[in-house]
Amino acid sequence: MNPQQRGALRVVTYARVSTKSQADRGVSLDDQETRFGVFLERTGAVRVQAYAEAKSAGTVAQRKTFLRMFEDLPSLNVDALVIDSLDRFTRDKFLGAEHFGKL
Repeated sequence: MNPQQRGALRVVTYARVSTKSQADRGVSLDDQETRFGVFLERTGAVRVQAYAEAKSAGTVAQRKTFLRMFEDLPSLNVDALVIDSLDRFTRDKFLGAEHFGKL
């Protein structure tokens, strides 16, 4: 870490795409990564780890990268989890609230 990054917000990013047609609507993994780059540049935050998955999953249990991220988070010593859009994190408000509680 260079000296100007000391004290910077340490973040993890999570990107997800579930259907091929999402790329046409601006939510491809590359599109999300571009927006993460803008966020990091504007805020001066330091990305500690990036997680991404291209999977259509009916349940969180099928989202292996998502579950691994939650396992990794305690040891990563980060300040925030950055997502491009809430629907990339969850579409189920009750399950989403449970996962937010874990954060």
